Amino acid sequence: MAHKLIESAVVLLLLATSHAVSGATGPVPTPNHASAQAAPNVFGSVAMPLRHSRYDERWQRVLRQTSSPELSVLIRPAVSLGHDQQVRFINASMNRSISYRFDTDPSGDRWASVNETLAKKAGDCEDIVIAKLQALRALGFPVSNLYMTIGYEGSYRTVHAVLLVRSGDRFWVLDNRTDRLVPQEEYRDFYPVLTFSGSSTWTHGYSPGRMPKAVMAMSIAMNARNLPVGNTVYSASWSGARH
Repeated sequence: MAHKLIESAVVLLLLATSHAVSGATGPVPTPNHASAQAAPNVFGSVAMPLRHSRYDERWQRVLRQTSSPELSVLIRPAVSLGHDQQVRFINASMNRSISYRFDTDPSGDRWASVNETLAKKAGDCEDIVIAKLQALRALGFPVSNLYMTIGYEGSYRTVHAVLLVRSGDRFWVLDNRTDRLVPQEEYRDFYPVLTFSGSSTWTHGYSPGRMPKAVMAMSIAMNARNLPVGNTVYSASWSGARH
């Protein structure tokens, strides 16, 4: 089974590593240590660690920028809550505090830090994921239990980003389109391609025939200059989806 999974992911693996080697500028990305963390084998996939990806520099930038007066105010009511209640509170409060806004940066997809997003009170799906992740970190959640996953949504035919929170051996999905915490096994028709957590990055493999359209769509997106995440009406509208 392992060789079949790798066969389905090899295109993505080559794309992610080739751009990091041939197209990267600036400092060399921090070495990957994915093997030290729990691999996000979620949504019917097997996660395989990447040493480098073309998104390392932008991920590390938003991961480092944690200070925000707005964030301190937002998390204050959750400080005395239990672990599960904190996750629910952050998911719901961020969904209401941050208005969904298509990315208008000339690059087509700029990942904003938590202070940038909260200052604007607006962002697209990966900006909201990053804000939630930093809020949970500020409440004491280890970064090794928090994952930003970018994937293909088959139902909507769009690229989307969600936050995964690991609790024991379970993963919960935090989505900007619902306040409900969804167990990853109940989050349907989502096919992860890249996952980031701390200094670790993974690509996801699937059995042959499991997601040919998704692999093709994401391969094209990853091979382009930028990865357009969530710039569709389906990523913007959370109120009627996934309840």
